[in-house]
Amino acid sequence: RNDMFIDIFNMTCDQEKADLHTAKLLAYLIDNGDVSSLNNLGYLFHFGMGVETDYDLAVYWHLRGAEAGDHYSMLSLGKIFSEKNSPRWDGPEAIKWFEKAIEHGDDWAKGELGHCLLCGRCVERDFVRAEALLEEAVAVCPDRKDFAESLERARNREEI
Repeated sequence: RNDMFIDIFNMTCDQEKADLHTAKLLAYLIDNGDVSSLNNLGYLFHFGMGVETDYDLAVYWHLRGAEAGDHYSMLSLGKIFSEKNSPRWDGPEAIKWFEKAIEHGDDWAKGELGHCLLCGRCVERDFVRAEALLEEAVAVCPDRKDFAESLERARNREEI
């Protein structure tokens, strides 16, 4: 539902105005029970689209989405907590949220966790589990070249 509204705003406004209108629209949709908008609003704060970048607010909105069972919000939390330069970096939290996203059926989170396991980022290196997760991620997301490259490294036991 909100994708249609976002497309309308993006077609009719310059990007800065579109981002601002999108943020307002997402807040409206959240007030009306649209759970997926929680993740989208967190994304806007994470990347400063129409609002100032604010990791605390990004985490706040993603947590609300995750608590409502939205796997995209769980994935987003994993990404925020695993980013090298994130002011909210927290390795164990990143792994926890990637695992929760996977439990809720998020295939992208398999690739992200697989990459973490391959690199030893946020968690101890585990080539076997990295390979298994990356195989699943590549099967579902064949266009993700970074997942395919990580899978080859995991198969070859290449440390990054």
